[in-house]
Amino acid sequence: MNLADVLVSDAQQKTIELPIGEGGSNASVDVYLRKLPFSLVFDAKDEKGNAVGGNELIAKRVAHCYVDKEGNPIFTEAQLLGDDVKVVPADVVIALHEVIVEENNLGKIYGNLLMKMNSGANSLSTESAEKR
Repeated sequence: MNLADVLVSDAQQKTIELPIGEGGSNASVDVYLRKLPFSLVFDAKDEKGNAVGGNELIAKRVAHCYVDKEGNPIFTEAQLLGDDVKVVPADVVIALHEVIVEENNLGKIYGNLLMKMNSGANSLSTESAEKR
């Protein structure tokens, strides 16, 4: 395999389940997904260079990844955060983000990072305790 083969530029079509309407019913929806850029994996930045996390990071991820057939974003961050006349319901935003997490292996990435952080902290704690 050539390393250049990992580069992705086109959106991929996917059918996902989304909560639609009252009563907890779901509907199958066809979407186009762009891969998540590395800049949105851990800590994103806003226009002023300030760190963004929580709901704002989720909104940035969803706004970036969900596009139309031509690759144009279909949501704005304001719509996802509820700061627009047209608002995406919170349960839909969460479901859309869960697809991004799954499609981009974020659970695996974060899990590996936490394991490394914990194993490093444990070895340091053990080492410090032994020196005492």
